[in-house]
Amino acid sequence: IRPQETLNGVSQDVERQYFIRLWEQEDGDFGGMARVLLGDATHARKVQLRFNQLGLKVRELRGER
Repeated sequence: IRPQETLNGVSQDVERQYFIRLWEQEDGDFGGMARVLLGDATHARKVQLRFNQLGLKVRELRGER
């Protein structure tokens, strides 16, 4: 956990870290992430939207430019 100016900032940072680890664990498969988070792989789009809302970018995580 890294210090932030607000509790909301801390919460989002923790969520961001969790999403990154889960994305790596599931080899970038949003369906797999949805299965872990929501118990249903069909919710992959919801997970992907939250991923984007957190400012995470697949290209950056893959090391692409």
